[in-house]
Amino acid sequence: MTILNYGGVEGHGSASPGYGGYGTNLYTTNGTFASLTAIQSSAFHYQVGWYNSTGVCPTLKLVIGTTNYHQCINHTNVCNPQGFGTNLGSMLATLVQQSRSYARQVYLWVGDDIESGYNSAATTLPLVDAFGRNDPNYSEFIDYGDAAGSAVWSDHDIWYAAYGARFDYALPQAYNDGQIARWMTIKREYSNYYSGVLTQNQFQGTFDAQTGWQHFWDALNANGLSQDELRYSSDI
Repeated sequence: MTILNYGGVEGHGSASPGYGGYGTNLYTTNGTFASLTAIQSSAFHYQVGWYNSTGVCPTLKLVIGTTNYHQCINHTNVCNPQGFGTNLGSMLATLVQQSRSYARQVYLWVGDDIESGYNSAATTLPLVDAFGRNDPNYSEFIDYGDAAGSAVWSDHDIWYAAYGARFDYALPQAYNDGQIARWMTIKREYSNYYSGVLTQNQFQGTFDAQTGWQHFWDALNANGLSQDELRYSSDI
């Protein structure tokens, strides 16, 4: 699984091409706006490059990602998370049609780095629901955020974003044992499924991919919460 994290939700209205003027503020360019049209092109060319560089057997799960950090901070009059979620579904549908030549090896999904410290559940979950209502390809929505919880995020909210909403699956952040313990609490309360784990390659003393996966797997089994598999291990 590869996640292309394009940054926070933004909308420029009719001034920006296609998909209701929605897009993201890119992380790596100090907030430069990228329209969903540009993101569609970027994801398409990434998969073409991958496809042309590999053999006939490997498969790629490509996640087109955003974050609930600073949603719609610059254009609140023409931007809302629900509108972004709807248009994200439309963009993905178009991209899937555009990518039919690669469909046997490339799976196109979307995702969100949903963190309780970034924004409230009331602001974040409308995006999740809007995508679920406009996902004609039944593509997965990957929550690759945390389970910290806060006054504006209940455990039920965290479960809902990670598994309860339509098409949603979790790739939990497992940077340390504290984060893993929180995800065990959510699973104990709501009996959800985890697709894999996300780590930080030992950044600031956090786990590497192998250690994070193993600690997460051990915690599942130690708490009587075992599942048949933990399919993915990825670094950010």
